[in-house]
Amino acid sequence: MATSPALAQERAAEVAIDTSSLDGAIKLLSRQTGTSIGFRDPGLAGTQVRAVRGRFTASQALERMLTGTMIRARRIAPATYLIERVTRQPVVASPRRQPPPRPAIEQAPPPEEIVVTATKRDIPIGFYPGGVQIVEGSELSAAESLRGTEAIEARIASVASTHLGPGRNKLFIRGIADSSFVGPTQSTVGQYWGNSRITYSAPDPNLRLYDVRSVEVLEGPQGTLYGAGSLGGVVRVVPRSPDLHTFEGSAWGGVLGVQHGKPGVDGGAILNIPIKEDVIGFRALAFGSVEGGYIDDVQRGLDDVNRVRTFGGRAALRVDPGDDWTIDLNAVGQRIDGDDSQYAERNVGELDRASAIAQPFRNDYWLADLVTRKNWGSLELTASLGYAGQYVFERFEGPILTDPDDPAVGPTVSASVAAAAYTQANRISMVTGEVRLARRGENGTGWLIAASLLHNRAETNRRMEALPFGTPLTGVNNQVEEATLYGEGTVEPLDRFTLTLGGRLTHARLSGSSEDVAEALAFRVDPGARASRSETRFLPRWRRPIARPTG
Repeated sequence: MATSPALAQERAAEVAIDTSSLDGAIKLLSRQTGTSIGFRDPGLAGTQVRAVRGRFTASQALERMLTGTMIRARRIAPATYLIERVTRQPVVASPRRQPPPRPAIEQAPPPEEIVVTATKRDIPIGFYPGGVQIVEGSELSAAESLRGTEAIEARIASVASTHLGPGRNKLFIRGIADSSFVGPTQSTVGQYWGNSRITYSAPDPNLRLYDVRSVEVLEGPQGTLYGAGSLGGVVRVVPRSPDLHTFEGSAWGGVLGVQHGKPGVDGGAILNIPIKEDVIGFRALAFGSVEGGYIDDVQRGLDDVNRVRTFGGRAALRVDPGDDWTIDLNAVGQRIDGDDSQYAERNVGELDRASAIAQPFRNDYWLADLVTRKNWGSLELTASLGYAGQYVFERFEGPILTDPDDPAVGPTVSASVAAAAYTQANRISMVTGEVRLARRGENGTGWLIAASLLHNRAETNRRMEALPFGTPLTGVNNQVEEATLYGEGTVEPLDRFTLTLGGRLTHARLSGSSEDVAEALAFRVDPGARASRSETRFLPRWRRPIARPTG
């Protein structure tokens, strides 16, 4: 679990450093005082510094060591110093010549508090009683943002996926999984974009991480706040909101070289417009990429068949009408087109396979939400309404089909064979709504109460094809409706100990029916194979008193 930095009082230590170069002196001082000292400018390494002997704190020793040089030590965090050059100030004529000021230790401002917002009531990270990892958006380069969820996997060890290809993967946290394949059941990982849920049972849309403020991963279970779909944990991406004060824009572009494959390109642009300063702001993003393929299909004689094209954008409108009200309207859209599957066959070649047909895939995703907030000091009311839609198409090489009517059939040939294709199309739509009231207290204390509604509909159509004919297979239509009341509170009964209690009451109705096959050919008493059930569950939550950090 990550912890917040605590400002600790420096202690004096015995320091014994002879006159030497800066790089050697700070290594020795770091060991003697237990502090972290470094520099970014390699030209400072050979600077001669003074000898220091006696009992000093790290800041006192640095000040004596650097006296007479044009460099200084700046404290950037507790027990952490950065050595840098002193910026020369312009000389102003005066009647009396003043000696130049001696470089001294510059105290940096206190570190900015890191807050876990995925808890739905802001909690300082040092007081959060669980496993959490936060990646700041400023740490993600354009190349990492292009990778989407793969960038989160690379930075956070507890997050993994099935690696079936972009727009087809299923996410896991801490290895908790029900299956490697996406099905009608709710995912074990809750995925959120800002305040809205991204999916219920659909594959990860692999939304690009351009222009995001942070990525938060809460290790599960998180049932009280997020329900049964957070058994493994929660991944929440927080996009940047419009700036109501500054007109700004940026653009980027890049070229990707691929060994054993074709090159790729990517690019995009961001624009922020304060339509009415301090009141209305608009922010938009557009991006696109082409990832060159690198897998060859030896049976069809094609090279680099697995090219992937991704295009999308986002738009956000923020209104600040005053009196601590904030209204956000957001829209997200992205399309992933893959020319062929992403797998190779070991018995064919390292990056080769042998298939009779192309196996393209596609993932179209769109999200729109409206979020309204009102603050009364430490009390915050949040109301949100969101709609998410997703279309997922996949084509696989199916079993070998026979055609006994083929005129090529002779006395020694029982049938001719044809390459078959199995296709599956999923259409998913989800509507969510939530109202919650939360209060933030000191040391991670506080409470929240909330009510939420969810409606998810997933329609799956399947088909077996062997051109020029095709056969529809049985599809399914599943629907889920949920109404939930939940809440939790954290108190501090003893100094440095917190106790959290909460619960979640959910009433759900699940229904489903078969699709596609004509009733005359179904050979069932109920051709639609319809079924439904309802259930009501209460999930309690408690956490025993947990010691919090001192400092």
